[in-house]
Amino acid sequence: MTTQSDYRGVVLIVDDTPTNLEVLFEALSADGFKVLVAVDGEGALEQAVLTRPDVILLDVMMPDIDGFETCRRLKGHAETQDIPVIFMTALSETVDKVRGFELGAVDYITKPFQQKEVSVRVSTHVNMRKLQLQLHAANRKLEQANEYLEQRVAERMVDLAEANVRLRQVNRAFSRFVPRAFLDLLGHDDITQIRLGDQVETEATLMFVGIRGFSRKTTGMSPGARLDFLNRYMACVAPAITEHHGFIDKYEGDAVMALFPEETADAVHAADAIHQALVDFVDKDGDHVRVGIGLHCGQMLLGTVGAPDRFESTVISEVVDCTAKLERLTKRYAVKTLLSGPMRELLDEDLRRWTRKIAQVRFDQSKHNMDIYELFSSDPARDQKLSTRPLFEQGLAAYEASNFTQACEAFAAVYELNPHDTLAQRLHRRAQKLLGEGAPPGWSGVYQVPSIG
Repeated sequence: MTTQSDYRGVVLIVDDTPTNLEVLFEALSADGFKVLVAVDGEGALEQAVLTRPDVILLDVMMPDIDGFETCRRLKGHAETQDIPVIFMTALSETVDKVRGFELGAVDYITKPFQQKEVSVRVSTHVNMRKLQLQLHAANRKLEQANEYLEQRVAERMVDLAEANVRLRQVNRAFSRFVPRAFLDLLGHDDITQIRLGDQVETEATLMFVGIRGFSRKTTGMSPGARLDFLNRYMACVAPAITEHHGFIDKYEGDAVMALFPEETADAVHAADAIHQALVDFVDKDGDHVRVGIGLHCGQMLLGTVGAPDRFESTVISEVVDCTAKLERLTKRYAVKTLLSGPMRELLDEDLRRWTRKIAQVRFDQSKHNMDIYELFSSDPARDQKLSTRPLFEQGLAAYEASNFTQACEAFAAVYELNPHDTLAQRLHRRAQKLLGEGAPPGWSGVYQVPSIG
């Protein structure tokens, strides 16, 4: 049994003359084509829809509807509009040929037929038709592949967008434990790149902040109430740090350790902002909460420490211990903020004018003394402290030189001009005591700072 695939192609011949049909049928069949016939335009239209031939040989002169009208209908039907039409005609006028081409015909065969010519023209257009169908099929497959790829790309874009949102959420969550600025200093883009032992040496300014009388203020609180108190307190402190280009490295009870990797002045402005943020903050008894702040700067190592499955960021430097001690010394000297002499040297004159030297100290294991300064720019009595600073520092120089009489006179004068200067009052009392009892053996005016813990 011969199937359609065994033929070179399918040809539909449309002609109302039996002799023409017979001649063409025999010639094309002999050339290996499957040949279908129709004797009028209506029959041609029906067969074309049903059989979808590779090419149609269409007579122009036919009864009822002629070849031109039949061609017009074929080209107007979605299922037959791409089938090549070759007109067969005895007409030789150019206008008739042009009309056929305008209706969509691809070629003309002139009667009387030359069988070889018919065979060649039909073969050419059948091959072109098959190539057209193959191209159409290939294009359709390509379109389907593109549609599939576009769908997959769209799906992946959605997945990627969701993954990016999730990654940002995760990074934001992790940034609450490892500050973004810390990653930047280590040279990492995100938390996934951080490794145990990552480290970098840098110059930075360190800040310690602690609540004055924290234990007393939280005595009697339940653990939940104490935690709520701390979180409300931190909500005041943290923004003041981050808004001035710093980041918090550690929370330890009521203490906060923060780094300022850019400008030393940032830490000064942050300290003032913290005091301002706490102006209206009160404890459970309605008493105002006050803090002490220590500031120091220097070389330090930032890195990660711990075990492979659990590690955290840390800062290793003598600066850490010194800064923590400066924060504790704010209580001894009854001041809000203390900064080291080396840090003060890095400030411009506009900021240095709001500082005054209050002591010379020596920290554990240090071979050198260090001048420490009160930062009083956030003090309500800052103008009085500024105006009495020369007299205060004159008294301090006399105190350190064991000239307690002159020290007493200077501190008394400062306190008289500024009754809110608690430190001047305390130093006046100490000078009076040393004046009466005498300086202890080895007195140098330098305060030896005890170890923490």
